[in-house]
Amino acid sequence: MSSKDRLSRSALQRIAANYFDTTSPWSEVTDRGRFGIPAFVTDFSVLLVNHIKKVIPQLRQDVERLLASCLEEISSLPKPLEADPQIEVLVRVNAFCDAFKGVVSGASSDKGLAQRNRALYSIFARDIRGTSPDFRPFEDPAQYVSIYMVDSEEGAEVRNDRVKIMGVYDVRKTIKESIAWELPGNIPYAAKTRLINQFTDLWSTPAEECLTSINDVLDEIVQQLTKTHFGRFRVLQDMISDLIRPDIEEHKNRALAAVKETLGLEITPIYTQNEKDFENLREKWLAKYRKARRNPGEYRIRPVVPPTSTAQIYVSRAMDREVAPSPESQALIYLAQAGYRGLTVDDLSRLLPRDQHFEGELIVMADVRA
Repeated sequence: MSSKDRLSRSALQRIAANYFDTTSPWSEVTDRGRFGIPAFVTDFSVLLVNHIKKVIPQLRQDVERLLASCLEEISSLPKPLEADPQIEVLVRVNAFCDAFKGVVSGASSDKGLAQRNRALYSIFARDIRGTSPDFRPFEDPAQYVSIYMVDSEEGAEVRNDRVKIMGVYDVRKTIKESIAWELPGNIPYAAKTRLINQFTDLWSTPAEECLTSINDVLDEIVQQLTKTHFGRFRVLQDMISDLIRPDIEEHKNRALAAVKETLGLEITPIYTQNEKDFENLREKWLAKYRKARRNPGEYRIRPVVPPTSTAQIYVSRAMDREVAPSPESQALIYLAQAGYRGLTVDDLSRLLPRDQHFEGELIVMADVRA
């Protein structure tokens, strides 16, 4: 239909009115207020106005929220660079390097790396101490507590689950299995090395776990410094991270190789230049093992005793305060009066006679533990 043939609005309304007046069922409807385009526009306009009134407050809130967010993002944009971009990058790289050196050396205000690594070193030292041999100088070691539990300092250690409890017969068996062409009365050196290797072989796991934890701390520190110094320019931050990541991984591999090499030196050969410390520790542990052989009742596992009443505990503590000094304390007093000052209970243990049946095994235990 061309523009000339188009009907006017009044003509269309007459056609619609004639249709509704003559066509069933519309012609039979009494209420004719909704028929035709004008009636539709009137009713729909009311609905549309009511709907707009309902949504305008929410629309206003959304617009205000989005506007505030946009203004905040605009305000957070970095200021335009005043210096040459190359100089700016160089300054930031130097600042990053200086900050990293300060964190590693502990000279900066951020002591996080040093403090976290010191905590990891303490855990590592605890785990290494937990691999020390658990010698119990008795025929049936399972019936006795560990020698180290009697000493309050040693008893606080966390023992490695893979450490084997060994008694005098276990050590004797190791000695017999190591005998070759030694002269009579000589304990094979191979027996001691076998026993030492039983716990030095446990060092690799805590050492590598410690190194892994240190590497994790290093990654966090580097990521934090990278964000601090290059976070203004996200593309530059990603590029710097990609550049330094291969170097970090290379140094991690070098550190792991160095740890393994150091562990190898600790294991082979079995030797120490701390001869004085070794002799002192050897005498100390030999005295402990001899004392345990002489007084096995102090180390025997006792059944669990039901808790006593408060009154019984009070009476027991009162009696403990009235107990006379131990024989060891009295002996030290008399020795000091005789001129032998500075002695301890461990020194008294060295006066115990040799064990006629297991002296060799006790010496091996003391050598290995030292």
